[in-house]
Amino acid sequence: MLAWRSLTSATNTRTCVATVLPFIPASQSVQFLIANENDLLFLTGLFNSMVFDFILKKKLNGIDLTQSVLNQMPVPSNKLISTSIIFFNDNAPIKELITKLVYSLLKNDTRLNPLFESLGLNNEYTLNESRFELIRKTDLLFIYLYNLSNKEMELVLSSFGKQYSKDDLAWFKNELKNLNLNNPIRSTCSTPSSFCPI
Repeated sequence: MLAWRSLTSATNTRTCVATVLPFIPASQSVQFLIANENDLLFLTGLFNSMVFDFILKKKLNGIDLTQSVLNQMPVPSNKLISTSIIFFNDNAPIKELITKLVYSLLKNDTRLNPLFESLGLNNEYTLNESRFELIRKTDLLFIYLYNLSNKEMELVLSSFGKQYSKDDLAWFKNELKNLNLNNPIRSTCSTPSSFCPI
């Protein structure tokens, strides 16, 4: 299931903090969504992306992140996430690439091994990049899926404080241009001061 922290606020650094969990007891302040197994890792990336969080902050009234609030969120269309792009020297659908990024972030959580086995995910599917790079590239793909302009992207990224530096912003602009031209994404790492909650 996809689980997220229910008790939150639009003034928190991150309003939505989500992950995949097996069916286990959880605290009262956790909401969950049962979805097709093939969608769980993609949805985890979506819920933790900066674009999603930015929009959510504008929609949330109060302190409860309920399913009714999430049902009002704009999300990329199935047609768009099925579009193939060149990424990591692969030509693959965006949904598959995001799944690969999120799997690489969660692969050490042994509670999820049955899910990974069911989806046919293994070490060969892992991307050998730093956690920061995996998160940054996940954010890039959602910026692309939401079709943000450079100005919109600057507004979204600047609202999250110190996660990304000015060098990162330049990287995002350049790689978004590459995505739009269907050129491969390059991998350059800057030193992050904090991470997304995936």
